Amino acid sequence: MGASALTAANPLMLEFFKGQADSARLVPVLIALPALGIVLFAPIAGWLADNFGRRRILVWALAAYALLGVLPVFLRDIFAIMATRCGVGACEAVVLTATTTMIGDFFQGHDREKWLGRQIAVASVSALFIVPVGGLLASALGWSGPFYLYSSSLVFMLGIIAFTWEPAHIDHRAEEVLAADQYIRYQTVPWLRVLSLCALTLISAIMFYAIIIFNGSALGALGMHDPSKIGLYTAASSVGVPIGALIFQRVSRVHIGWLLASEFL
Repeated sequence: MGASALTAANPLMLEFFKGQADSARLVPVLIALPALGIVLFAPIAGWLADNFGRRRILVWALAAYALLGVLPVFLRDIFAIMATRCGVGACEAVVLTATTTMIGDFFQGHDREKWLGRQIAVASVSALFIVPVGGLLASALGWSGPFYLYSSSLVFMLGIIAFTWEPAHIDHRAEEVLAADQYIRYQTVPWLRVLSLCALTLISAIMFYAIIIFNGSALGALGMHDPSKIGLYTAASSVGVPIGALIFQRVSRVHIGWLLASEFL
C-alpha cells in the first residue's frame, strides 16, 4: 500500500502541486518516500521488537500508520506531506519486522515456510485491490482521496489484538546453526559478490518503482486522465505479479542465477 495506493493519483498530484518549484521531481519522490523510511528505521524496528515485544509494537505501528497515512488529506505543504510519508515508512518497517518475526516465533519448519509463503502471496495479490480502489477515491475526492486507504490498517490492528498473542521467548540458536551448515562459509567478506548483489538490487528497485510511480503519468500522456480508469488499467497489469509468484513456486528449484537472468531479459 505504501506506494501502490497513490499510483492512479499521480497525474492529479502533479497538477495540484505544479506551482511548487521542482514539483515534477518532488511528487514522484513523495510517492516513493516510505521505502526510505523502511531503510532508515528497519534496524531500530528490530531492536524495538526484541526489547518491547513484537505484538505490542505492531499494534502501535498500525495505529500510527493510519494516523500518518491519512494526515496528508489535511495538509497542503508538499514538504509536510513528505515528512508524513517518511513516518509511514517507519511504521511499515515495524510491521514488516514484527509480522515476519512473529511468524518465525509461532511456527517451525514447513509450517513456517507455508505461512511466510502466504504472507508474500497476499502482499502480491493485494495490489489488484489497492490500486483500483485508490483510483476510485482519487476520481471521487481528488488527489488526496487515496490517502484515506491508509486508515484500513486500523482493521488489521483490531485483528492483531483479537487473534494474536505475544510470542514466548524462543531460542533459535540451534536452528540457526543447523541452517548455517547448508550454506557456504566465507573466511573473509566477499566484497565483489556483495557489491554485485547491491547493484542488482538497485536496478531491480528502479524498475519496480518506475512502474508504480510513473504508470499513471504514462497513461495520462496517452490521453487517459480519469484516475479510476488509470487504477483499473494499472491493476490489470498488476495481475502479472501473482502470476509471477505462482510461476516462481513451480520453477524455484532452478538455479537463482538463471531465474534472475531470465527475468531481467
